[in-house]
Amino acid sequence: MNVPILMYHEVIDAQDEPACEGRAHPMAETYYVKSGAFEQQLTFLHDSGFRTVSLASLEHQLNEPHRRRLPEKSIVLSFDDGYIGNYTHAFPLLKKYGFHAVFFVAVGKIGQPGMMDWPMLEEMSRSGMSVQSHTMSHPFLKQLSDAQVRTELLDSKRIIEQHLHTAVNFVSLPNGSYGDNYKSIAMACGYLGGCSSKIGYNNTATDGYLLRRILISSRFDINEFREIVLNKGFFEPFLALKQSALDMVRSFIGENLYMDIYRVIFGLR
Repeated sequence: MNVPILMYHEVIDAQDEPACEGRAHPMAETYYVKSGAFEQQLTFLHDSGFRTVSLASLEHQLNEPHRRRLPEKSIVLSFDDGYIGNYTHAFPLLKKYGFHAVFFVAVGKIGQPGMMDWPMLEEMSRSGMSVQSHTMSHPFLKQLSDAQVRTELLDSKRIIEQHLHTAVNFVSLPNGSYGDNYKSIAMACGYLGGCSSKIGYNNTATDGYLLRRILISSRFDINEFREIVLNKGFFEPFLALKQSALDMVRSFIGENLYMDIYRVIFGLR
């Protein structure tokens, strides 16, 4: 079974474009989906018989494929960063169609302009949404020492659990960045797995601490979305090739310069 994890960032209304709520400058198309398009995507998933599953259920399936079996059309919906549109636009639509999602929040940004606050996250958690860690400060983990990585992972987990009284077992790697120390530290901090920015679908060969995802952006129309979800056409190899090219550039110019360019191009703070 190849299970897709879709990765979203922000969901906006048409009038929010080009500058999203609370942002000092426009957000790149890669990082948002309009609410109308998002509902169209949820309608397709609902009408096609897809069921959203938790990351914990997916992990169990990957680790014990012969003992556990997910529904045939299983999918994980994930959101990174904690933008306010996740609450104002995505959350009501998810409830409308009976879907659940995992929201990875950078704890240090909670309550900042344009970001969700704790009461919003509490309401979403009570409604069955999963709130998990996106670290404390959204750093490039590969640049950090072992002690700094531990602080980012452990403090964010502890604070979310204290506020929401729910288990935090998964982390999403900011900017897809991680070093050789990441997995052992995450395990020591009590994480059961993590989501990367590596493109692809998940099966028993997938590392549970580097779960693969597919970024959904405003650049995809509903037909392209359909092919991505159904694992048809050439989207996965095309996107994977694009990711490989970016990884080569990243390695060539170095993590620091890549980080600076990345933030400017994609309008990230």
